[in-house]
Amino acid sequence: MMEHFRDHFQLFCCPKCGGNLKHKQITCSKCQADFKITGGIPLMFWPQLKIDLVTAKVKRFYEAIPFPNYDGIESAADLIRKAKQGIFAQWLDETLPFNSLVLDAGCGTGQLSNFLSLSHRFVFGTDMSLASLKLGQQFKQLNRLGRVGFYQMNIFAPIFKPESFDVVICTGVLHHTPDPKAGFMSLSRLAKPGGLIIIGLYHRWGRVINRLRRRIFNTTQLESPAVRPFGEGVTPKSW
Repeated sequence: MMEHFRDHFQLFCCPKCGGNLKHKQITCSKCQADFKITGGIPLMFWPQLKIDLVTAKVKRFYEAIPFPNYDGIESAADLIRKAKQGIFAQWLDETLPFNSLVLDAGCGTGQLSNFLSLSHRFVFGTDMSLASLKLGQQFKQLNRLGRVGFYQMNIFAPIFKPESFDVVICTGVLHHTPDPKAGFMSLSRLAKPGGLIIIGLYHRWGRVINRLRRRIFNTTQLESPAVRPFGEGVTPKSW
């Protein structure tokens, strides 16, 4: 169940001290920090004091409401069908080379991570929400996807060595942190020289429609599916 980690263990480091990890177990050879594994997911989230309050709040939310779920998505064919409905996923699939090392930081339930691994890429999906990661792991195991692995990680205390990845993707994440710039700098160090860094952030004007939908719901209490999610405080993530 830990083949993905063992195949790429040379990329990993201790999130506490930056030391090397032992090959057959996730233990730091320097500070002896030991990281548990549950359901095939290494629990390597290391807290940072300056971000604990905000991080904990966001973490609690996504532990309670993993999003997006896998309703109607059971097979690789289902996942490909969903990806074709989104411009971003299609663009990534057409742009990222085969056999590239891809980090999907803040992967949520791992739908994009699983999808990108279908085209012979080595994908590392990380998130702070274990509940979200479990959904991605379940899909991976159900469909026997060997090129993707899921890891619990804090982007401010990365579990990878600098310059490890050909591609670093982080969409819909940094604006939820107390220090987006520091988060970006932390992730950018993980890309190889000449590598690709893809960041997705909220735009002031790009969120106007969402605000209008929320206002309509609050005013009219309409039960339209197009409006309801905003009234419940859950903004759908499109990949």
